[in-house]
Parts: sequence; structure tokens; C-alpha cells
Amino acid sequence: MAMKTRGELEAAICDGISRFEQDYFGRGPQHIHAHLIGDLLVIRLQGGADMCGQHLPSQDTAAGKGAGSVETSSDSAD
Repeated sequence: MAMKTRGELEAAICDGISRFEQDYFGRGPQHIHAHLIGDLLVIRLQGGADMCGQHLPSQDTAAGKGAGSVETSSDSAD
């Protein structure tokens, strides 16, 4: 079996990520780009992350922390 080119690897990665998002979130990204630079893989997704964004604030709220909340300490070092 011949080795895949960088472009073929990047395309296969995009396909896999897109299928994962469709299976897990119910829809995939509008645009996806993978860039293999040496041993660094950069994946850029555009659109389709609405489901992720909706789940994060609800988890914070369930734990008693609203979005943007900041915890401070009342202890002071006098």
C-alpha cells in the first residue's frame, strides 16, 4: 500500500472530524480545514459548533456558577 500524500491525509482528517461532529452533535461544520505542518496538526472548524456552545454555559449554571462569574477571596494579607 502506497503512502498517502499530505493533501490526502489532510482530506481524510477533515472527513473523519466532520463525520464525528455529525454523529455526536447532529450536524457537522460548515467549513473544515486541516493543515499538517511537520508534526503539528491544525484543524480549523467554522460553523456547526452551536451545540457545543450551548452545552458549556448550562454546565456552569448547573454547578452554581453563571457565565462570567468570578470567585474572589475575602482573605487579605495585612
